[in-house]
Amino acid sequence: MRIEGFRESTCFYAVRVLKRLDRKVNILEPEAVKRFLANSGWSEGGKEQVVEDLDRFYKYKAINWTRPRYEAVDTSCFGKESN
Repeated sequence: MRIEGFRESTCFYAVRVLKRLDRKVNILEPEAVKRFLANSGWSEGGKEQVVEDLDRFYKYKAINWTRPRYEAVDTSCFGKESN
């Protein structure tokens, strides 16, 4: 990842997330990972970041998978009154 221009902290957190995920489910099985993410209580933004990290990992390992769609929810507009 460093060769691709990612910062040291990005590499550190990506590895940390993948290790955390691997404790819950075998990350070498993409379908099992997708089932886990679909049923987990993680936020949409968290899932989105995990999918980004998994995508890089699967490309590195040459594992084919269909990437699930997760998008972070913008909460900045909630709770504000319009004038």
